[in-house]
Amino acid sequence: MKVIVIVLSILCGQECSKAASNADVYYDYGIKHLDKNDESKAADYLKVAASLGHAKAQYLLGFMFQQGKGVERDEKEAIELFSKSAAQGNADAKEALALILKQQQAKLLANKPKTFIPHKNEVQWFAQGENGKLRGIRVGDFLDKSAPGVFRIGNGTNTPALGKLIDTFTDRKMCTFVVLPKTSITIEHVPNGTYQLIYSFGDELILGADKFWNPSGFSKMSNTFEFTSEEKREVDPKTLQYANMIHYKDHKVTLHGVEGGTAISTPINAGSFDQY
Repeated sequence: MKVIVIVLSILCGQECSKAASNADVYYDYGIKHLDKNDESKAADYLKVAASLGHAKAQYLLGFMFQQGKGVERDEKEAIELFSKSAAQGNADAKEALALILKQQQAKLLANKPKTFIPHKNEVQWFAQGENGKLRGIRVGDFLDKSAPGVFRIGNGTNTPALGKLIDTFTDRKMCTFVVLPKTSITIEHVPNGTYQLIYSFGDELILGADKFWNPSGFSKMSNTFEFTSEEKREVDPKTLQYANMIHYKDHKVTLHGVEGGTAISTPINAGSFDQY
């Protein structure tokens, strides 16, 4: 509070500092400077009044941020100020907030890419092409379909999930998968290696891109998943004859919390998800 008083004293001088906690004083000073067409000085006073919770100052300052008058244009700041003022019942702020959000939604839809709603569980493997870019492949093309690794992934939420398996050694995306709500998927032929699992939830997938149009958060499993296989000569329980038997890792995880579960997920940002 002492810092605020000092700042206000600089702005207003001795006359204003006598009422350092009175938001109306700073609002009135802001209006007076607007009448003098001194928008920059007006913004200084309105910022003080707005910070003290003055609803009219919050609305007026929000308008100035929206228009770039006396301050650098900042639509995000304008929305925040309109929201604070509207929460106090300011009708003008409510109308301004509704309009700016409607305009934002219209811009968003105008630039919306082609999307589709996933209707089945899918797995897509990738390989690095000659140009260094990843390209989709089928099991058996370059992927060893004799690889015994199996990864079972469940989605107990009400929203489709999009996941990516990242090879921790090459830091490269090995496969993507879609798991519909209340279902699970089995990824077979996972090559030996250690993998990081990242995932997101959403409704519409962008055509030709491994991302949702309007995702609801991004996460990664804190622990990595190691797939190994070992060949041992032992009795085959089916034939009761000695044979070379392959033992492999079989991992199972859910993308939702379950009682007694040990797989912990942590939030990541959109950039960390989209880079793969």
